[in-house]
Amino acid sequence: MRTEILVDNSHGLLAAGMFARVSVDLEQWNGVLSLPPSCVRRQKEQSYVFVVVDGVARRVDVVCGADDGNAIEIVSGLRGTEAVVVNPAGSLTDGAPVAVDGGAAGREGS
Repeated sequence: MRTEILVDNSHGLLAAGMFARVSVDLEQWNGVLSLPPSCVRRQKEQSYVFVVVDGVARRVDVVCGADDGNAIEIVSGLRGTEAVVVNPAGSLTDGAPVAVDGGAAGREGS
């Protein structure tokens, strides 16, 4: 989001035309399970993710909470120990065989 701010420049350190890229954390989620948006799929009003169980994909319905565009809070449906499919293909279905490459996508407190 573009914005303007007033900054004290009484020491003359800032010159016309200078700019900055700033990240402002408006809130912090501590102790909550969150996933990247690419993990969560929606069908009508139901949200779900795919987890890997014994080499197959399993669809798990989840209830989502806050969404800041970078992470979606998972209120219920997961414990936080599951191997979540990070970017499931549109053709992925419940029971499809999958291979795990790396760790689980969700991290508590992320």
